[in-house]
Amino acid sequence: MIVLGWGRQREGTRTWAMATFRLIRKWRSQPKASVVSIVVWSVLIVGVIGWDLLSFALQSPSFPTLSTLVGHVSRYPVGRGLLFAAWLAVGWCVVAGCRAGSRR
Repeated sequence: MIVLGWGRQREGTRTWAMATFRLIRKWRSQPKASVVSIVVWSVLIVGVIGWDLLSFALQSPSFPTLSTLVGHVSRYPVGRGLLFAAWLAVGWCVVAGCRAGSRR
């Protein structure tokens, strides 16, 4: 593949690196609230994925998966109601954040 693709790249390394640099600079010029929300959501998503990967890799009952923890809470009707309310609250925050961003 290296031999077949040699010289077929449209952009050189310098052009690609400068485009990446410009993208990062543009991203950093966003409003502070947008940058913070992206960082927070990224940390949460990476944390959830990391937790599950680690718990599956360890296969230890002392480090349960997230589905096990949610199963303990959703076993009871009150727990299911609280999880549903949390799900609605997160959805509302996402939608309200998107609508606030579109008004600007």
